[in-house]
Amino acid sequence: MPWPDTRRFRLVRRVAPIATRRQALSAVEPELSGGHKALLQLIQRGLIYAGDIVDGDVKVRDVSRRNQNFRVTTTTGKNYFVKQGIGPGRSTTVGREAEFLSLAADSSASAQLRRYLPAVRAWDAERKMLVFDLMPDSRSLAEHQLRTRRWPSRLAGQVGGTLAALHAWQPLKMSDGNDPQGAFGPPWVFSIHQPDLGVFERMTSAGLEIVKIVQGSAIIRDGLDELRDDWRATAVVHGDMKWDNVVLCPRANGRRGFDVVLVDWEMVQLGDPLWDAASFLSQYIDAWIVSFPVTDQSSLSGSPAALVPLEWVQPAMSSFWDAYIRGRVSDEESRSARLDRLARFAAARLIQTAFEGEQRSNRLSNTGVLRLQVAENMLRQPAVAAASLFGIQGLL
Repeated sequence: MPWPDTRRFRLVRRVAPIATRRQALSAVEPELSGGHKALLQLIQRGLIYAGDIVDGDVKVRDVSRRNQNFRVTTTTGKNYFVKQGIGPGRSTTVGREAEFLSLAADSSASAQLRRYLPAVRAWDAERKMLVFDLMPDSRSLAEHQLRTRRWPSRLAGQVGGTLAALHAWQPLKMSDGNDPQGAFGPPWVFSIHQPDLGVFERMTSAGLEIVKIVQGSAIIRDGLDELRDDWRATAVVHGDMKWDNVVLCPRANGRRGFDVVLVDWEMVQLGDPLWDAASFLSQYIDAWIVSFPVTDQSSLSGSPAALVPLEWVQPAMSSFWDAYIRGRVSDEESRSARLDRLARFAAARLIQTAFEGEQRSNRLSNTGVLRLQVAENMLRQPAVAAASLFGIQGLL
């Protein structure tokens, strides 16, 4: 839809008192699109000015995925990322994210953790809208590795240390048993072979095929049941640790390298810390899997070698794990038991990736099948997987 009359914004800005200004702006909100509503909220909070919009100093980029997301950049250096949950489910998870970030900001015990969290500029509980400070030159770890075709060990180690700091943090509110953020149980993929009947109505044919394959494999079925039964909710976990949710911010004062910030905290909960670690590591295994030059007509067994060999990504995996373990000195689980569960969790995350990757397909791709095959092998021999896939030695 066209922009609202900008003269109206200028008039309100110049002559109206604050209360009248906000009332006038709110009156036009129902007529605006998502991006315009985001701008309206920024104006109402004094984060940008209507005159900046009129003068062409503001740019809005729609980067929506699960939620309505907008990158708002200005020529004045005021830059924001706006996220709004749409619908009951998304509104709830965005509210969870806001609650967690507020808790972390107010906790005296989270000083070390806060450096790894996004800076919240505003939270509108009624509209379920979060506003973050945005660094225009920042990019996700996924984008960085795609651009450079490299998998830096240094950055992986930074993420390992960041997760260790998160898992060592024990806020009182989340440990007293009364916090709603503990409402989530084990990941849904642990029960993918036992879906509710209503789920079938929303699945594609490819998704249904994945469920059938999982149900037909005793190794996968039993492995997922064991993981669900052995879920240990002992720490605050991110819940969706993938490369897209690791943001690299250039360091200030011309220093080389990046600072790591973890974003998208909608799935935060009390959970098993190894799920976060395994989810991150599974991304490297998946990069290897998707690099196999297979097509829907080719045979997996006859595929050429992967374009991203494991040898390229294993140093990053080892660096991540070493840094993570160094930060988890209080963990009493034995090395072998911990790596066993790590590999099995990573297998489950590959199954989840396979399912999510086929949500718009009516036919299961060979890449999807390969993900399931690798996951089954990892569940069958987790110690071998830790050594041969992760490159973490000392178990065999």
